[in-house]
Amino acid sequence: MTWYIKSAVAAVSLAAWLAGCGGGVGSGGTGSPVGYSEGSVTGFGSVIVDGTAFDDSRASVQVDHGPGGVIPATVKLGQQVEMSLSGTTAAEVIRIEAQVVGPVSAVTLPDTLTVLSQTIKVNSDPNAGPATLLVGYASLAEVQPGDAVEIHGPIRRDGAGVTYVQASRIEKLAALPAYLRVAGVVSELGTGASASVFKLGQLRVDAATATVVPASRMLANGQAVVVFGQNVVTDATSGQQTLTANRVRIKRAENPGVDAWVGGVVGNLTGSSFELNGVVVRHTNAIVTPANTTLANGQYVQVRGSFANDGSFDASHVKIRNKQAGDSEVQLSGAVSGLDAVAQTFEVRGVTVGYSTATDFRPPACRTTLSNGQDVSVTAGIVNGGVQAEIVQCR
Repeated sequence: MTWYIKSAVAAVSLAAWLAGCGGGVGSGGTGSPVGYSEGSVTGFGSVIVDGTAFDDSRASVQVDHGPGGVIPATVKLGQQVEMSLSGTTAAEVIRIEAQVVGPVSAVTLPDTLTVLSQTIKVNSDPNAGPATLLVGYASLAEVQPGDAVEIHGPIRRDGAGVTYVQASRIEKLAALPAYLRVAGVVSELGTGASASVFKLGQLRVDAATATVVPASRMLANGQAVVVFGQNVVTDATSGQQTLTANRVRIKRAENPGVDAWVGGVVGNLTGSSFELNGVVVRHTNAIVTPANTTLANGQYVQVRGSFANDGSFDASHVKIRNKQAGDSEVQLSGAVSGLDAVAQTFEVRGVTVGYSTATDFRPPACRTTLSNGQDVSVTAGIVNGGVQAEIVQCR
């Protein structure tokens, strides 16, 4: 197995998901989902993931907080999510999956952070993946070492093969949570007395006293895992960070053959396959849209198809997302709240939206009649880390 996350596409078993939310499935009583999706949240009305809308009206939303288990949560713009589907596009369970939650150790302007020895890069090109949304910061220059942050985004790797997170959301937290979190692929797993010591990227993890779940599985190189811990120590000489793990959740592929969507950024493209957010995607028989377009490394895509037993993906359709071709960065539908005519901002579904003289209001009178409670649909972009309305349709 190479560096990529073969099993990231279905990070948690459905049984664990349902146990965390009280049980019950919406798949005709069979106990099995009829679909799966993972990617970046790009809008609301329903929940929109990489441009595809999924009905979330009956979905349980949860986040894994480590040894404390899963708790109810609220989906936010730019987060990475994994969803089991009870209908073709109806979410049953939505799991919020941050890549890293912890203290910033370094800021390298103009576009890079280091958090728990993970490299985080800001993206401003909507055709190269979801653009980075900043929450709690006006710009990356405001981020300071020691800040508590939550990072979401697809996994990529540079020309030297080193993995990094291309951030879709960087959120400043009021304080560090009870447990730090980092997701990645196990490498350099020790043997003998060091059999529970491994690396996630450049982070050294000591899992000697950790609870490993599922209990039936053993740690191994190449596994995709989520690690929770409270104590991280930096060696004064080498700079090596070591996280003492309290809990290690081993991810695993689920439900091969089930209809699935996966979004991310194309990498390591060949004539038959590419890597997408850590998943090997075979595209030989896939329909590529828009028509007359060609796949290339660095493109933001959403693929549809199904997973094989080994965690790889057989694509039937590859959608290349391109803003110039009409794909929206952000789509929102709902009632306006928090309207501030002076600051020229309002909120829809908890997302703060800026507008300006360049915003196209439809009908034009909507610009002057816009008020709290007004039902709108918004097409927007992410500019300098914030959401900026391009079209506001009053309904």
